[in-house]
Amino acid sequence: MSDPNTNAQRSGNGTLFFIVGALVVAVGVLYWIFSGGTAPATSGAPAPADTNITIENSSAPAATEPADTQPAAGTEPAPAAN
Repeated sequence: MSDPNTNAQRSGNGTLFFIVGALVVAVGVLYWIFSGGTAPATSGAPAPADTNITIENSSAPAATEPADTQPAAGTEPAPAAN
């Protein structure tokens, strides 16, 4: 006698292929958006081979605190903490 439930356990990968394909398309679209969409235009001229960098260092130290450290006239210093 034949089994009536022969095709009840069909295993198809169509849904899995659809999901994987949608993910591939989504990643491609996101890459295209975040990469700017097109290649940048170049002038065709090569970049210079050497770069000169000059650093000037002065021998005077930087001022870290204002020259006038005296309190303003008519003010009293804060009391010392105990």
